[in-house]
Amino acid sequence: MKIRNLFASALVGGMALVGGLEARAQTTNNLPEGATNVSAGPVTSNASLDLARTTQHLFQASSGVGGYLQGGNVSNWFDKGYSTNLVAIPNEGYSFASWSSGSTDPTKSVILNDPTNLFANFSSNSYEVVFRDAHNGVDVTNTFGHGASFTTNFPEYVYTGNGTRYKATSIVADGIAVTNMH
Repeated sequence: MKIRNLFASALVGGMALVGGLEARAQTTNNLPEGATNVSAGPVTSNASLDLARTTQHLFQASSGVGGYLQGGNVSNWFDKGYSTNLVAIPNEGYSFASWSSGSTDPTKSVILNDPTNLFANFSSNSYEVVFRDAHNGVDVTNTFGHGASFTTNFPEYVYTGNGTRYKATSIVADGIAVTNMH
């Protein structure tokens, strides 16, 4: 009699009858973590126990400051061939920059064929503000981070040098006029 694939299905912590041979698998506290102690009996003829193992890989995925992974960070062992999709979601004022693998698509398909460690990188948004004064022909561009405040000074008058001047009376920002300037 031969015993084949004794561990093929659910023998962890359970009992099965294989070819008339009672086999019991159990996890015990005095074995290394995750080890299984197998006992079988009564043995009445030659037999062999073939241990089948599944390849597993460590999968770790996390995110940096400025965003998070939909469903949370991952750090676990999964069977080879396990597949999943990760989605990197930026917080307000941030944009997804890239995965540690170089991909710039915030949705990442993963098939585990090797140990995998992915990190989602985010960058703080910045915005260009152009200060334009049409009468003196000066454009000044400044870059500000998301949520930043700023103060700027404009001269109240721009003189042309030929007896004409222009007085600042309003500022238009994205279509909204600020008047009553002093």
